[in-house]
Amino acid sequence: NDYYDDIAWFGLAVQRAGTLARRSARPALGAITLRLRDGWSADGGGGIWWRRGDDFKNAPANGPAAILAARTGNLDFATTITDWIAATLIDPQTGLVRDGVRLNPNGTIRTVEATTYTYCQGVYLGACVELAERDGDPRWAERAATVLHAVTAMAGPDGVIPGFDDGGDGALFNGILARYLADTAVRRPELTAL
Repeated sequence: NDYYDDIAWFGLAVQRAGTLARRSARPALGAITLRLRDGWSADGGGGIWWRRGDDFKNAPANGPAAILAARTGNLDFATTITDWIAATLIDPQTGLVRDGVRLNPNGTIRTVEATTYTYCQGVYLGACVELAERDGDPRWAERAATVLHAVTAMAGPDGVIPGFDDGGDGALFNGILARYLADTAVRRPELTAL
């Protein structure tokens, strides 16, 4: 698969399935992690490409990769990915995670894709919570609380996650955010007391 987001989601599924089946998934997870590391480059300040041979780096590829790295004990890689998202993709006005960046051939950022999909908020929140659980550095809880506050503002006064009716992956995007909101409420309830 040329899409690094798909590779990361596959890794998360393998990691969970191995735990449930009480079987070692270590060889498969090692191979998946190597593929994700191969997708990392210094272009654009860092980050994993969305897909091989592309000029785009985004939250949908980097967020699940950071979650997987944290869950499998690769805290340095998880930290590096999540710090890149924070430095590159967080909108300073809203606190929301923007979709990604397009790069020039020389590796500099050409444009920032400013759309703030619910998917992006969910995977960044998930990465921050995983690191807060494993690393203990206060920045992870602070960043999780910041994105939670931004998502609350995005949802509006009715508190409902904005919907998509495009017939595509939009409903899945909301499901990803809902999953990590619920995960945060269970694992780090103090962060949800906005």
